Amino acid sequence: MILHTLLPIKPQGVINDREIRVHNNDTLLDSGDYTFSFIKEGKPMKRKRATPNLYKKIEGLWKTMNHRSSAMPEKIAEILL
Repeated sequence: MILHTLLPIKPQGVINDREIRVHNNDTLLDSGDYTFSFIKEGKPMKRKRATPNLYKKIEGLWKTMNHRSSAMPEKIAEILL
C-alpha cells in the first residue's frame, strides 16, 4: 500500500506472538502474528496478519533481506464448512 493512502486510515499494529531464531550468528528469522487496526469509512477495523521477516548482519548492522505480511485465515471451522 502506498504511504499517502495508508496514513489516512491511521494504522496501528500490536504484536500477538513472536519467535526470533538466530542462525550462524548472522542470519535472523523473526516470525509471528500481529493485529493491524485501522479506520475504514469512519469505522474501526481489525485484521490479524502473519509476518515472517528475514534479516542478515552485514558489516555489523542487521539489514532486512525479506519482509512479508499475509492475511491470517479465518476460523478453520468456517473455512471447512
